[in-house]
Amino acid sequence: MATSSTTTPAVMSPPVAQREEDRVVYAGVAPKGWDVKLPRQSATSDEALLDPPVAIPDPYGWMRDESRKQQAVLDHLNAENDYTTSLTQHLESLRGTLYEEMVASIQETDYQTPRPQGNYYYYTRTVKGESYTIYCRAPKTDDISFPVQTWDGTQESPILPGEQVILNVNELAQGQKYCSMGSVKRSPSQKLLAYSADYTGGETCLFYVKDLDTNKVLHHDPKLEISGSLAWGADDSTLFYLKLDAAHRPYQVYKRNLATSTAENGADDQLLLEELDDLYWMGIYKSLDGRYLFVEASSKETSEIHFLDLHDPNATLQCIAPRRPKVLYEVSHREGQWWISSNVGNLPNMALFVTPAVADSASQWTLVQQGDTPLFPGSYQRSLDHVTCFAKHVVASGREGGIPRVWVLSMGDDTAATSVQDFQRLTFAEDAYDVGLGGHYEYETTQLVVGYDSMVTPQQSIEIDMTDLTQRVVLKEKAVPGYDSSLYATERTTVTARDGTTEIPVTLVYRKDVMEQHVASGEPVPTHLYGAYVWDDLPNEPRKRHFALETHILDHMASTIMFPGYGSYGACMEADFRATRLALLNRGIVYVIAHIRGGGEMGRQWYEEPNGAKYLCKKNTFNDFVDVARWLVDDRKLTAPEVFSCEGRSAGGLLIGGTLCGVEPDCR
Repeated sequence: MATSSTTTPAVMSPPVAQREEDRVVYAGVAPKGWDVKLPRQSATSDEALLDPPVAIPDPYGWMRDESRKQQAVLDHLNAENDYTTSLTQHLESLRGTLYEEMVASIQETDYQTPRPQGNYYYYTRTVKGESYTIYCRAPKTDDISFPVQTWDGTQESPILPGEQVILNVNELAQGQKYCSMGSVKRSPSQKLLAYSADYTGGETCLFYVKDLDTNKVLHHDPKLEISGSLAWGADDSTLFYLKLDAAHRPYQVYKRNLATSTAENGADDQLLLEELDDLYWMGIYKSLDGRYLFVEASSKETSEIHFLDLHDPNATLQCIAPRRPKVLYEVSHREGQWWISSNVGNLPNMALFVTPAVADSASQWTLVQQGDTPLFPGSYQRSLDHVTCFAKHVVASGREGGIPRVWVLSMGDDTAATSVQDFQRLTFAEDAYDVGLGGHYEYETTQLVVGYDSMVTPQQSIEIDMTDLTQRVVLKEKAVPGYDSSLYATERTTVTARDGTTEIPVTLVYRKDVMEQHVASGEPVPTHLYGAYVWDDLPNEPRKRHFALETHILDHMASTIMFPGYGSYGACMEADFRATRLALLNRGIVYVIAHIRGGGEMGRQWYEEPNGAKYLCKKNTFNDFVDVARWLVDDRKLTAPEVFSCEGRSAGGLLIGGTLCGVEPDCR
């Protein structure tokens, strides 16, 4: 068995990047003669660029290399990697052990919950040893019951009787250096499958149409590169897709007639709409009832949506509401009405409106109410993210109290009503969790499926009767080998920010025995480097294993907290389950998520100005992160500065770098 060592390995000096002190970038209108393309405001924006421009020091600008081939940059990155290796070489054995445990905690041969559409159930599978998803379907029969009773857990056994593989991405990826699926869309008759795949990693896709009876590809143009988004028309003859500009921005919507289109690169396909403003990206999607195609053009702050009536062969694209600066909206359709979520009127969060399903409808938007009370008025207390319309119900997802929420609106038989008959929020036993809608392919249904998990509960697929929300069935819980939820606990609390008023939500997960030891001793949580999985052999009980901590506890150099950070773009860090965390929790590490400003946990105001963390408020992200870190050390006393570990990637890398290298000097 391995033992810890107190010998400090010799390490090289850290690499130091060259600074070019005379290098600057300009913010605002480019000075005369400046020939570098600069970011510009949208043509629809009423905010001017800085004029005259401001020169901003950019001493490391030489490292900005879109080609990824500049030798000086590559040399510096290699030197950084060598330095990291020299610092962590003594952890090589532990790294291997952690990796093996993390892989062992993942059930590689598995499936997603089958969902009905027409005459079939559709689902995906994964198989141990294969890297990609397998798309399947099985015919509906009277003897199929849920949860799935027939699968024996092996990769050879079908999930449902009559299973048919409709797309094996492992086969598609053969001979390719890279493979990522864009869209997988079944035709209205369910006889054809349209799918797109990226083989380069450049988010440029090729698309195919195959016959599901013969498994033969009927349509493929190797010269037509698209964004990856696909949508069928009202029948199997029409397909919609998006083309990309030179910057790989989706900017053109095309309609293809599969019966007549033969020219290369989609030359005889019909261009429906083009977006020339390079701040706007286009997207396409269909209403759940199959009646409308929606074409969205959106930037980070403004959106515009057109619709096409797929039941009318002579219909053309029409605009629901023209774009207005800093107004976002999304659209769903139900029984001749648009259901619209929007922040129109400078609302802090999205409000829910209903209006007749016509063009230029902005003047008719009416708040959805129960009685005289608007359900989603766009206030600070309740945020709205998405709306899904069914024949007799509307399901809204958003946030309240920093937690993801799902609400069910019962509409009754009055299709013209703007007031709902009943409005209920789904409730769950745990204080902090993640919940969201599962896949739904049928409009005429009363069965809602949600995905639910928490820091200690593996993901569950739960079917809920929308006519009686107490009627629930767990269709599937993700299997986690060796996991015993009774050994772990999670808690939700808040930390007061330095402004004295803002409460930052914080979620923790840990082993119960580790926290009990901390409470009893008053010392930082003990971190165990070593341990092993042991089997419990109990009479008349299924054989299972658990992780046993050894009595040896790490010295003062061991981290006791794992503290990831992000806080950008309104993205949320949810209190969800990750099997790969178990290897850390089993060694006594406490995993802490601070839901800091810059994310969207408390609604759009958590991200937007003036009190969020966007633009000139960005420092709130750094301050919140530091305030929670200090609370963990000074108030909760779970750790000490010298054994504190934090992590950030992408925009989270900016957070960690700024925190450690300048925002808070005493946090270095």
